[in-house]
Amino acid sequence: MQPILLIDFGSTFTKLVAVDLKRPAILAAAQSETTVQTDIRDGYLRALQKIEQQIGTTDFEEHLACSSARGGFKLIVIGLTESLTTEAAKRAVLGAGARILKVYAPLITDQDLQEMAKINPDAILLAGGTDGGNQSYILQNAKKFMKLRQNAAIVVAGNQRAYVEIERILKDSSHEYYLTENVMPKAGVLVTEPVRQVLRDIFMKKIVEAKGFEAVSLNIGRIVLPTPTAVLKAASLLAYGTKREAGLGELAVVDVGGATTDVHSVSKQQAVNEPNIFLTGLAEPVLKRTVEGDLGMRYSAYSLYQAVGESQIVHYFTGCAPEICEGCLFREAHPEFIPQSEEERRLDDAIASSAIQKAVERHSGFLKKVATPTRYVYEQTGKDLRYLKAIVGTGGALIHSGYPKRVLLAATDRANSRQLLPENPALFLDQDYVLQMMGLLSERYPDVALGLMKRHLRAL
Repeated sequence: MQPILLIDFGSTFTKLVAVDLKRPAILAAAQSETTVQTDIRDGYLRALQKIEQQIGTTDFEEHLACSSARGGFKLIVIGLTESLTTEAAKRAVLGAGARILKVYAPLITDQDLQEMAKINPDAILLAGGTDGGNQSYILQNAKKFMKLRQNAAIVVAGNQRAYVEIERILKDSSHEYYLTENVMPKAGVLVTEPVRQVLRDIFMKKIVEAKGFEAVSLNIGRIVLPTPTAVLKAASLLAYGTKREAGLGELAVVDVGGATTDVHSVSKQQAVNEPNIFLTGLAEPVLKRTVEGDLGMRYSAYSLYQAVGESQIVHYFTGCAPEICEGCLFREAHPEFIPQSEEERRLDDAIASSAIQKAVERHSGFLKKVATPTRYVYEQTGKDLRYLKAIVGTGGALIHSGYPKRVLLAATDRANSRQLLPENPALFLDQDYVLQMMGLLSERYPDVALGLMKRHLRAL
């Protein structure tokens, strides 16, 4: 059997991995800069040449590809209230690999339309109202789209009682539009998969608009998944395993990047039933992804500094702290910066630790103490991550760190005892960048993907 080729067209690098399914084994890996601004084929062919140098062939049985090129899938979300329908919509779309650039609620204005035109999203998600509930806001927002001079797909996932009127409105506009199931048909009930599927389909259409994708697709076929979705699939496979092989148990994947820090968790909302803890708010999905756009190693280094505070970065810095603020500003102004001195490397570690701590804290739930006539109880909002079996770290900041275990341990640091952060997880490092590739491979060969992940993740 000939090997197969796994491809990730990333926003910065195009990564290729050749896999022998028979052994099974990873035969070769290579990467080159993604040339999305010129022709996507250039970067792909350079990486492919490196693969050929390693294994002597570019003749593959099949190709599987994912992509986050063009900066990922850019999305605007509009909902009825920040706390309910907008939050429900945000949770739904993050699982589709989208990057949310702006959230509006409850009514959009002419000024908002001007802002949307500047943002230039790939799609706009219009939510709002439970089925049979309030229709006025979602209808008014739909009418506003008649003034929107922007080529963005509109996805409607709100009160379905309003769909007949919404379709009449959108038919008279120039926008591509999709009507799908309400993300919150009843109060507190979250329905995510229908809107995720619609958004993935739009993403695939948008991706091939990049110059060269059509030509590449003649050789490799279509893009199978958005890259973030591939990572989430890998996390789910690693947690729950297959019929033939057990997984590691409930876990989280923390991806520290130049612009964002992403957290993917695979776990129930409440791992252990405790009689004095009661769930409140929206139900949490088992597969959850959050993207923190202000927590990055380079493009958002200064916003990270503002978000976590200098004292937290100093807390993670070993030795005499340098000029933290200046270091973050420099990294943001020079995203290509690679640390040369030991002090620069230690500052990168401290920034990464701070990003991990804050991102996992935001991803997790918390307890609120409430007095009853006879006792104290706790209200739980969000996910309880205390009993996670494992945390997997990925991204250049961890992979190139001299002390990845110390950096990743920041995921267990809590500011207070009521934050439901991981307590004693096993730590692993995705040292060979296999996660998204194995999520991609799991679409066809889940047993092989699981085995290769277990083999290539390094225990810390």
